[in-house]
Amino acid sequence: FLLGSRTCPLHSPMTISFVAEKTETAYTNGATASTNGALRLHGTRNNFTWTRLAATILPGTAHVLLQDSVGWGPGDEIVVATSIYKDLMNNQNEMRVVESVSADGRTLFVNSPFQFKHWASLEYQTEVGLLTRSIILRGGLTSTARAAKYGGHTMAHGPNAV
Repeated sequence: FLLGSRTCPLHSPMTISFVAEKTETAYTNGATASTNGALRLHGTRNNFTWTRLAATILPGTAHVLLQDSVGWGPGDEIVVATSIYKDLMNNQNEMRVVESVSADGRTLFVNSPFQFKHWASLEYQTEVGLLTRSIILRGGLTSTARAAKYGGHTMAHGPNAV
């Protein structure tokens, strides 16, 4: 299966949905490339898929100052990771949509203010990740699949699998 190529990547959004139901005899819920098969997906290449904060985000702030000029743009979805010590007990990861970007590409203005403080100092800087992708593989779209915790999978088998 081929989608785009290294020299001509797919820039338009493409979502491949694995819609399947778990049965007693079959597990057909994804894409498998075995032995001589191939699954080649070439989407938009981003030079940066994550970076770190250049300044602390305080609650109520609706912009993010980054260490790098990342090339992200309006409509891109980002995540700012939690920076609290016991993050498993109090998840403070926050997702936002970029509304605009400064001319130098280091300040992102987002769709809503942040609820939590996200730390940036000399010794520690919180990570910021780009969630937007031009190719999305997803599964578990039916209520039965979600209830069974049965989602989509991609597998590559054989000596040339990557």
